[in-house]
Amino acid sequence: GASFGIIFGSIITNFLGWQWTYLTIFPFVYVISIFAYITVPKDEKTKKGTLDYIGTVMLSFSLLFIIVVIGIIGSNVILNFGLLLLLIFGLAIFVLFLVYENMIDNPLINIKMLKNDLVMISNITAIFGGITQFIIYQPLVFLITNTSPYGFSMNYIMVGLLILPYSLTMMIVAPITGKKIRILGPEKFLFSGFLIMFIGYFLLSFLFNKLLFLEILLVIISSGLSMVLVSSVNILSNYLPGDIGALTSFNMIS
Repeated sequence: GASFGIIFGSIITNFLGWQWTYLTIFPFVYVISIFAYITVPKDEKTKKGTLDYIGTVMLSFSLLFIIVVIGIIGSNVILNFGLLLLLIFGLAIFVLFLVYENMIDNPLINIKMLKNDLVMISNITAIFGGITQFIIYQPLVFLITNTSPYGFSMNYIMVGLLILPYSLTMMIVAPITGKKIRILGPEKFLFSGFLIMFIGYFLLSFLFNKLLFLEILLVIISSGLSMVLVSSVNILSNYLPGDIGALTSFNMIS
């Protein structure tokens, strides 16, 4: 999905504009949602409980306000009083959300789980993994499309084609890592993945202006990232199997 999505997304962006990437994805989302509802069997071990509506609303609005401010500032807009007030309001709601989650019996996010060292390590890993992915996608678009000497003067279709090896590498390395983790354990892959990513980014800071080296280093970084992300999920599933749904949700939020 990530591999072909990059290709199709770059074609749509190049000929129709980036807004159409959101519009064209709607039919796929609805079809897949209906298909999943029909085909995925129900889990007989599910526990009955109430949904934390208040926590859901608080988390949604707090993140919405914070992301809006960050997005506007990212568009070369100076942080004015209105944006500062919105940011403070979003942060205040988020703090209230954390306090509220600690008070109720059925929280949306069980904050107490973060006291477990393995859960904390896994989620910190997920945060770094997410940051890494955005570091790859965002600057590369500018690097590839900008004119010389600051870029390669290519169109959006070439952006998709150049990032494709990065995604294909993840498709190959991730399942291999998942299979080998059963034998070697996730800790070795977690450490090795971070080391490989460090080497890749270190070299990328010097060799980003050479197209061949850029492609090679993207593959290296993708390999390390795959090992890190797969390891973080396996740490939770192998060592803390009790509430795997809640635990893995932390990784998604991170």
